[in-house]
Amino acid sequence: MISVLLTIAFTKMSNKKALGASVLPYISIEKEKEPVESAYAFEYFKVKEGKYDFSAWKPFDFVIMKNDKIKMVRNGIAYLHIKNIGIGPAIHLRMKIENFTEVYLPIDYLKPGDEMHIILNFNNPNQSCQTDILFEYETIRGDKHTQRFHANITWHLDRTNFTLFG
Repeated sequence: MISVLLTIAFTKMSNKKALGASVLPYISIEKEKEPVESAYAFEYFKVKEGKYDFSAWKPFDFVIMKNDKIKMVRNGIAYLHIKNIGIGPAIHLRMKIENFTEVYLPIDYLKPGDEMHIILNFNNPNQSCQTDILFEYETIRGDKHTQRFHANITWHLDRTNFTLFG
């Protein structure tokens, strides 16, 4: 009788794991060479008031900036293509960039096959740093997941480069 109860318990656990895996989203991120017209654009800014620092990403009009070639090279612009290549939706999607701050995305839900284009303006950070781009989301079963992508922001006197590692 104990073996029957154990078999039922283990079968229940393995079925739950299999069901959880069957709805798992998976976010892919790629760096693009050119911006897409439908992209959401964000610029990083930092304010120092006395002994307090405040930093955030705010939406900006990329159309105005793209005509200024000097700013385009100097500021460090990243064109990112984000896509859900999994078999389940990514719910409550959040994007954090370590060493910077969270980017409040206008879309927090990606169905399988959905994609989003983002332009990030690092605003001439005056320093080079390694960073991680984190995507946090939930499955339809309420399980929380985090995916981490490594990136480098390399600052030079006349330009800033963004490199994404897959």
